[in-house]
Amino acid sequence: MILKLKALLIQIPKSKIFTISASFIFPYFLYLTIPPKYLLSADHYEKFILGKSIYLNAFQSLDVFYPGFGFDPELKFSLLKMSIVNGHKIIAFPVSLGILYAFAYPFGGVYGIYFLSALLIGAVLYGIGKEFKIPAWQIFLFSILSPIVMNSYLFMDVGVGLFLFVFGILLYQRSKEKRSTQLTVIGGFLLSLSYWFRLEYLIFIGLYWFCEGIIHLSFSEKSKDKKNSF
Repeated sequence: MILKLKALLIQIPKSKIFTISASFIFPYFLYLTIPPKYLLSADHYEKFILGKSIYLNAFQSLDVFYPGFGFDPELKFSLLKMSIVNGHKIIAFPVSLGILYAFAYPFGGVYGIYFLSALLIGAVLYGIGKEFKIPAWQIFLFSILSPIVMNSYLFMDVGVGLFLFVFGILLYQRSKEKRSTQLTVIGGFLLSLSYWFRLEYLIFIGLYWFCEGIIHLSFSEKSKDKKNSF
């Protein structure tokens, strides 16, 4: 009886439900304890306004929604860091992020945007945990102790880039196991999309392909040595 109970207690943390819970509990804890409306300061607010403007323009224009433009055509009193280019009011943030904000905007405004941010971070933690068979308690501990989770939640462009980067790598690695061209293309596409949201991911992509190249060369040299030995 004791052995059965012990085996059950060992298996419970390894279950899929525990892994999912461990992945999503801290991102949504941040969502509930740090109200999104208090995060709209500095560039956070500008990113939100960019997304809202794209939505209000029915995805047809990048013109920033600024009600006071008629009274302030030179943007002297605007709190937003805008520029006027060829008569268009623009904000210097990636349009890809603005489009994503615009898609999330109808579903709760800023609350919908940060809900999506927490969802993407949780998906990243779950994907890594599932791929490398990491115990649920380690996933939960990592989510609390690592600054990546907090930073990715507060800055959605970091979170979206992280999601695309991680799942791009996971799909590419799986494509090598299954020898699937389709997975290779999708994985490479997701990797390339990540730097559309945050330019820093270009460095991570470069480092990843550098490591892949070294691993490929080492395996090819080993296979040559085996052939020569025969």
